[in-house]
Amino acid sequence: MLLDVTGLSPRSIEAGDTVEISGEGFPEGKSASVTLEGALFRAGLANLENFHSTFTARVDSPQRLSFVVGAQLEEALSQAEQSTAHATFRGRALVAFAPKLIGAPPVEGELKDLTLEIYSSGAAAVPSKNDAGSASGLLTLLGIAVEQSSGQLHVSGLQAGRAARAGVALGDTVLSANGVSVFSAADLLPGQQERQLTLLVKHADAAAPTRIQISVDGLSAALPGGFTGVFAIALASVLWLFALSWKLPLWQASVATQLSKARKQSSVALWALFVGFVVTGIELRPALQGLRPFVIVIAAALIALLRPLLGFFGVGFAGRTGFKFRAATAAAVKIQ
Repeated sequence: MLLDVTGLSPRSIEAGDTVEISGEGFPEGKSASVTLEGALFRAGLANLENFHSTFTARVDSPQRLSFVVGAQLEEALSQAEQSTAHATFRGRALVAFAPKLIGAPPVEGELKDLTLEIYSSGAAAVPSKNDAGSASGLLTLLGIAVEQSSGQLHVSGLQAGRAARAGVALGDTVLSANGVSVFSAADLLPGQQERQLTLLVKHADAAAPTRIQISVDGLSAALPGGFTGVFAIALASVLWLFALSWKLPLWQASVATQLSKARKQSSVALWALFVGFVVTGIELRPALQGLRPFVIVIAAALIALLRPLLGFFGVGFAGRTGFKFRAATAAAVKIQ
């Protein structure tokens, strides 16, 4: 049996709020389950594509039932140690009553194409770690300025930057960003791992909104996940090998001996490490745009550290430092 579900209010909610659902044929004296099924778009955090949350509702009349928003919605606004103050749910609300007969299907009804704005009810949310840590960094990257008016966000300034090249115009009203309904600049923030911002904007002279995609490569100030550990291990290995170019005490002689014996294999490993850095740099080039000074310093340090190793492995352009390293290693081998 299907229920006739016609409405839900309010459409902006937080934990502790009472939500009413209207319809026809709700059995009095019964409790119902209300399940929100769909996607949860979270400003500054990764979206939850298969989101669902269930609440217990009471029937107030054959035309209305109500439920209290539980803490599970508050938890859905958090990720690790970060949280957001606003998220947008897009999906459906499924209302179900237990059947009178055991084994019979439940009595259900649904409200489709539902959009809810969900807000944090606690203290100020911990900002997502994007760029300089705020929406101002994103606005600078895009080359726009915005202002709030009548509960909407309008483009009040526009430079010759990414947003302008993508099609954003002065006076546009920004309706959503990566699925999040936009009411403030903070709603524009993409998740930390996202590289693209999809805006739904309404041009001043257009009847229908326009979808615009803008690259946000370079927004994150942190090294991309997965790269930091590889970089640290590689750098530690290079530093450890470089230490052999200094005075080699007897306890390091055995290490030098093994290194000398495995010269060919070590050379291959070193070049593999070098190629790995080059390939990684190419793959991560867009994400590292905002870290150019840092990358240049690290690259210069690696070149300085690799010089003696390249000389030891027979690379002529490494210079005298490498040959000194080779001679020191040979002396250590003689000690053995």
